[in-house]
Amino acid sequence: MVGVLAVLIEAKKAGFINTVREPLDELIANTKFRIGNPLYKSVLSRVGE
Repeated sequence: MVGVLAVLIEAKKAGFINTVREPLDELIANTKFRIGNPLYKSVLSRVGE
């Protein structure tokens, strides 16, 4: 089982998406998906954003 963040990270690594920030921000704004600011920053840093 993998989480949404892992899917987004792998999708960027594989070239399916250009950024993680855009789909992640859309998830946060348009769904009940919640993420703490430290984890948000960590994920973006991990993918060079």
